Amino acid sequence: MDIAKIMIAGVIAAAVYSLIKQIRPELAPLAAFAGVAVIGISISSKLFEITETAGNMTIAAGIQSKNTAVLVKCAAICIITRLGADICNDNSCTAIGDMVELSGKIGAVAAAMPLIISAADFALGLMTG
Repeated sequence: MDIAKIMIAGVIAAAVYSLIKQIRPELAPLAAFAGVAVIGISISSKLFEITETAGNMTIAAGIQSKNTAVLVKCAAICIITRLGADICNDNSCTAIGDMVELSGKIGAVAAAMPLIISAADFALGLMTG
């Protein structure tokens, strides 16, 4: 899907959200989520291409695939968390949005723990000789 189609889908989703917010405000968050889902699904094929290309590059460079998987997982956590927090904040639920962001940060750190442990082991190995 090219950027023009994504932009048009975003504008249409925003217009539908604004219209629904005036008529039935309690349904507005669902309209926002539906717009995010439609755009997310439309770009998912490009995300798969990017991850496949990154995987091929790491294999060619001799980098362990588990390290790349951790980085991709952290990036996905960050993107999903940001989308969820923005939807909460747009619907005047800033406290919930803040907690979504905090949980995403904790989730990203938890997902990165194997890399953190590897780096610490490597540093200890250098210090001990």
